[in-house]
Amino acid sequence: MVKRAVALCEGKLIGIETIYTVIDGRQINIQNKVEELREKSKSKKLFCPCGCGANLVLVAGDRNLREQHFRIHSDSSDIKCDYIDESRTSIESKIVLKCWLDEKLKTDDLKMRVQIQDIEDNDRKYEFTLLSEKKKIAVNYCHKRANLSDEKIKILESNSKGINIIHIVDDKNDLMSYQYPEMMMKMQNVQGYCLLLLIDGKDYYKAKLKATYCIQTKEGLWTSISIAEGLLASFNIMDGKLYFYQKPILEIKDAAVKKYYYDLELKEKRLDEERRIREEQERLFREKRERERIQEQKYWEEIRAKRQKELEEQRKREEEEARKREEIRKQRREEEIKMLTEQLNQQERIVYDSRNRRLIKCEKCGKIGYEGQFCIFGGKGRVNLGICLGCEKRN
Repeated sequence: MVKRAVALCEGKLIGIETIYTVIDGRQINIQNKVEELREKSKSKKLFCPCGCGANLVLVAGDRNLREQHFRIHSDSSDIKCDYIDESRTSIESKIVLKCWLDEKLKTDDLKMRVQIQDIEDNDRKYEFTLLSEKKKIAVNYCHKRANLSDEKIKILESNSKGINIIHIVDDKNDLMSYQYPEMMMKMQNVQGYCLLLLIDGKDYYKAKLKATYCIQTKEGLWTSISIAEGLLASFNIMDGKLYFYQKPILEIKDAAVKKYYYDLELKEKRLDEERRIREEQERLFREKRERERIQEQKYWEEIRAKRQKELEEQRKREEEEARKREEIRKQRREEEIKMLTEQLNQQERIVYDSRNRRLIKCEKCGKIGYEGQFCIFGGKGRVNLGICLGCEKRN
């Protein structure tokens, strides 16, 4: 069974929020309002707002207040109804807002769900959620983003007869990304800020209201500044303006925006300083690394030069040692040749060198060599003499 939050009576809409108010800090049902609606219900003066013609019955017991609603009379159960059910959040939000205005305005002319045609010659189906013509205050509450259209805002503003309109949306419509907040900007453009309602059931004293302001960053992204946030009861209405405690929201907004840009400037200066320090540190680090590189390069160049010098000195030592060895070898060879020459002069025994090779002396040119270098050698009285191949050729 569809539970309606609104009924049509004598051409005007009556919402279930009508029966709620706040007295002495307590949220209660208004006895005479309940009795009045119940009497209209019994007299079959309540009809379905969709226009199907079905009679409605008020359901408003004192035990289960959540279930207070309008339902179709049993006599109209066969009528085809096109009523679109209103969400529980939307209904409870309107109850909370009704209690809020009752507490803050303290007026006897507060009306709910007031259609534009009731106050102006306009046939559009838009309505004020709540309206007090004496206090010149109206509330336009939208639960869904799509309900806050440019056309609705324009018509409400142009047909308000000097009434100050407070536009409020559900908290779920808050700016959630960096995209252009089209719905929020519609609100902000007409009242200077955005209002977001967060409820906890229909308990007025648990409901919260948040005022924000949307700003586009230098990078082109969108963000929202929190202007004021607290219990709905902390927000007041004076002289047609919204206050947070005793300070106008618009003043708080101006201060918050100024602080945002001031903090942004400080942040940019801090980031610039951090960037400067970081660049300086990076420069010092690069210079340090360059010095270390140069020192390391110099170190290895010194190592290579030292090693090269050591190798050169070693080479010189080895050459010197080789030269000395060669001198010693030559000296020994000369001494050996001298000794062998003396031995070759005697012809009594064969002469051998240190490697046991036979030596012979040419009797013509005096050359001393090995036996393979002589064509003839030896004989009686000339054991160590012979004729070398060279002398043999020359002859």
